Amino acid sequence: MSKFKVGDKVKLNKLVGNFKYGRGIVNFKSIGKIIRITEDNEYYVDFPLCGCWHGREKELILVKEKYTYEDLKKSPVGTKITFKYGITLIKINNDTFEEHSFTRSIYSLKELQDNEYNILGKIIKIEEPEYKTVYEIEDEILDKAEKRYLRGIIIPFKDKVTCIRKLRNLMESLEYISIELSGESSICLPYFEQNTMYKGMKLDKKYKLEELGL
Repeated sequence: MSKFKVGDKVKLNKLVGNFKYGRGIVNFKSIGKIIRITEDNEYYVDFPLCGCWHGREKELILVKEKYTYEDLKKSPVGTKITFKYGITLIKINNDTFEEHSFTRSIYSLKELQDNEYNILGKIIKIEEPEYKTVYEIEDEILDKAEKRYLRGIIIPFKDKVTCIRKLRNLMESLEYISIELSGESSICLPYFEQNTMYKGMKLDKKYKLEELGL
């Protein structure tokens, strides 16, 4: 019986030494969707930079899109939780979590759910012993307004876009977005002050549309 099903989101398993067909250009942070499972239990996965990667079941890890406190309640003792502001808790019994620091603060599961504990920030990572990642979120590169704006611009020629970059005008110390097209001149959007827009984009990095969620 297959461990996964078609439609599941997965990542490559870091613990695998040798991949049967190799990893290709797929890195361990990339998230793909299973599109086919063969009778021999081989998996075909659609990754952002590799639309038809395939390999064995043990080479994949399921990516949960949402991890609830009910999941946390069922997790094994020793489960490690990392919060946005750097605090780490370790599960020491079914309903108790201990802060991994000099203070040795104790939290119950109910306390973690209460709004007053938002000071810890949102949960960004959950690892079960032997600290194999079962849940992790990655910050979006673009915010909703930036995505909406760029989507509207590229609609007429989306199939021609090779990449999108954030560049800097060195003379005026301003930044701008360059949309590069296959076989045509780039489209340069209006200048903006440094670090005021598109903050999630690295300067001069070539982003594929899939990476930007476009």
